[in-house]
Amino acid sequence: MPGDSEVLERLARLEAEVKAAFKRIDEQKQLAESVHSLALSVERLTGAQKNMSDKLASVAADVEELKEKPAKRWDSIIAAAIAAVVGGLVGFFFRL
Repeated sequence: MPGDSEVLERLARLEAEVKAAFKRIDEQKQLAESVHSLALSVERLTGAQKNMSDKLASVAADVEELKEKPAKRWDSIIAAAIAAVVGGLVGFFFRL
């Protein structure tokens, strides 16, 4: 049968191992909380990125519309000029 000193020594080792195990468990809990926090941050960033992407698409559509306005205006001016010339020629021929 082991002596008291051996039992006390073994008990001390077991207590140290239990403390080390609890410390590792606490570290794992902290790591899990950090990962969870990181996952939430990524989720928020993903939402923000989608929102920015939607706004960028809207801005791109607005820019495209603004780029088309001068061309439409020019087409209207050309159509008016042609109509004026044709109207002038028709008026000139009817006057003869």
